[in-house]
Amino acid sequence: MQSVGIQRLIVKNNILIKNTDNVRINLSSLAKGYAVDLISNYLNQNNITNYLVEIGGEIRTLGKKNNGSWIVGVVKPYSSKYQSQINFKLNDLAIATSGTYHNYIIYEGEHYSHLIDPISGKPINNNIISMTVITQSCLDADGLATALELTGVEKALKIADRKNLPVYIIYKRNNKINTIASKSFEKFVKINGVKV
Repeated sequence: MQSVGIQRLIVKNNILIKNTDNVRINLSSLAKGYAVDLISNYLNQNNITNYLVEIGGEIRTLGKKNNGSWIVGVVKPYSSKYQSQINFKLNDLAIATSGTYHNYIIYEGEHYSHLIDPISGKPINNNIISMTVITQSCLDADGLATALELTGVEKALKIADRKNLPVYIIYKRNNKINTIASKSFEKFVKINGVKV
């Protein structure tokens, strides 16, 4: 933890300087979203008006697919095949999901996430399995999905509702997988005629 924190970095004349030798910057939680936005922006500049760009599950759409909506899904955790937990229309928006069900280790019977709590320096230990966020920018969706996953279900929903942010959470409680969505996510999907 002696090498962790924004205070270990200084910006001077548009140059990033580290004031501690052991500091490393890892942008992997934003890289896929950033790359999706770069490709999407390139397509926009070349007047491509219908596309879906996807890198590792991070997606941005524009226009339509064969005169219809783009349909995307959130992966069902722990399924042996890539099945969807939920599908919905996504037009002219971006989506990203952060999850603990792919990147983890089990050590002495305990599940350890690849996501690190920046306060404790330890793997997060909450009940969120996946956090999906919809925004205009895939970079924003990617970063927000990771950040909100760190906060836990209740706090993430409060933040999402306060910011009018479409969020879909898959979490475990009492050894059962549950789902919950923010209020602004409701417009994206209905299940059996009932809003999520």
